[in-house]
Amino acid sequence: MINNALGIGIQGIQDGMVGMENAARKIARG
Repeated sequence: MINNALGIGIQGIQDGMVGMENAARKIARG
């Protein structure tokens, strides 16, 4: 159960990083 929560947390962080990269690209395009 702890392991599962940790996996979900890591996945959430990765999703957040991808979202930030996409936002940065949109800003760079102007």
